[in-house]
Amino acid sequence: MELARIAGYVVQNILEERKQTSRNLGKSFAYWVKAYGPKVSIHPLVSSLSSQPDVLPLCCHKEALISSLRSLRHQASLHCHEDKAVQRNTITNPIDHKRVGRPCLQTTPHPPPTKSGAIYVAVLTLLSHSPSAHINLTILESRPRFEGVDLAMSLLNMAPPEAQSRLHIRIAADCAIATEAGIMDPAAVAKHGDEVGALEARLFG
Repeated sequence: MELARIAGYVVQNILEERKQTSRNLGKSFAYWVKAYGPKVSIHPLVSSLSSQPDVLPLCCHKEALISSLRSLRHQASLHCHEDKAVQRNTITNPIDHKRVGRPCLQTTPHPPPTKSGAIYVAVLTLLSHSPSAHINLTILESRPRFEGVDLAMSLLNMAPPEAQSRLHIRIAADCAIATEAGIMDPAAVAKHGDEVGALEARLFG
């Protein structure tokens, strides 16, 4: 009984912490949309998708998008305590139960030296070697991790100047996967099912 009580207490604390974090990030996101929303220019190819629920169209000029993404991460980081560790499991960071966490919103090297490097290589190579190719990329993001935001920023920073007009990036909540699957064709998903960050790493092209 004592173990059950302790377990229930721990679970309740986790749920309360997640609820508070989500609430704080929701406020920050609302402020961000109000401040940067007018700067966003939706590309004609995806304007018809803007009515989809749980989807945030972010197709705009490189400078405005990068500024908006940085602002979003900064606002979110204001609500993250530096002494609070969170486990960060994505395709760039295979799960390791022996490690208990890393600082909140830690960024990865660009391009990452691990499996997601293949994503960078595939997208950037296609842009460089296929002058007529236009890529409409949707990244599923899972708050409060923001690896998808990092990926979007890196791709925009690394894309050749002459190819930037052909790379269109949208960010959607990972809970919108059913909606996105209905309007996109292929999907790239992490191979290992034990990587909980695979949700925000799912890409639709």
